[in-house]
Amino acid sequence: MLRLILAIIFLMAFQPVLKAETPVAAETSAVEEIQPASQGEEAGIEYRQKLGKIITMQDEEEKVEYEVDSYVRYMPTRSLVDQPGKISVIKAASEFSYAFKAFGELPVELAIGGADVDINTNDAVPVSLPTHLTAVVFGAEVTLPAFGLDKTYIRLGITPSFYSSNWNFKANSFNFGSHVSVIYQASDKLVFVAGLSVSPGFEDPITPFGGLIYKPNDKLTFDLVPTRPAISYEINDRLTIFGEAGFEGNEFKVSKDGYTGATLSYNEVHFGGGIKLSVNKYIDTYLSCGRMFNHYLKYRDSLGKVNIKDNTYSEFRVEVKI
Repeated sequence: MLRLILAIIFLMAFQPVLKAETPVAAETSAVEEIQPASQGEEAGIEYRQKLGKIITMQDEEEKVEYEVDSYVRYMPTRSLVDQPGKISVIKAASEFSYAFKAFGELPVELAIGGADVDINTNDAVPVSLPTHLTAVVFGAEVTLPAFGLDKTYIRLGITPSFYSSNWNFKANSFNFGSHVSVIYQASDKLVFVAGLSVSPGFEDPITPFGGLIYKPNDKLTFDLVPTRPAISYEINDRLTIFGEAGFEGNEFKVSKDGYTGATLSYNEVHFGGGIKLSVNKYIDTYLSCGRMFNHYLKYRDSLGKVNIKDNTYSEFRVEVKI
């Protein structure tokens, strides 16, 4: 039913785009940007989605066609809560995206990404865990004017994906996710976003989200949207300092005790800060560290759970834009 509603919204919103006499801009998807226009005039703002970010706001000069985002996050060995054993986790993820305009004016973005959660435990851990949780995600997004409403846009996206273990993708690890969001550009400094993310088969299949982006000046940005809300301050053209949060909750199909259809949930919440160094106009690097909370792995149907004590983490991230 929800997919039918999304399809109806898409068709209703798509019609005025094709009939528009003036250029209409929107935004990008799984990793890029677009230029929304209000009443036929360039608003001077672009929106895009990065790896782990619902939406970001940027100046139109920063428009890119291709982007590659990658990061590695390391959580050192830590004891479990009320259980014997120790565990360490290294998570790596990458995403490539390509943005273009269909029919010459409809912004579309395509992306493909992968992730690997490397889990290392000692023999004392009482719950059997896979050594790797792996994912491959495909994305397609389009951004449309919202039924003629001024400065309002609708973003529709689908994310067919595989969540499994040890890169062993089977039919039961497939998930056809989707999302819809509404973006309201209150001004050239303030943007609001709200929407729903749908993951059929997950324990919580529908997740609402919302946030805002506020840029009071060229130096300071409040990028308070899931799943990586951040506050940043640009010291100069090359160096930026930031504080950020992040959260994750994905479910993987794994094998446990001979059962090949076990569902393992991986969850984490972290808070930290760091620096961004712009190597040149194409490459940005990020180095951060902080504290990890609510970090656990849990089998559905009472097959076991591992709670990890609060821990530190460090992360290195690279963004390449062309």
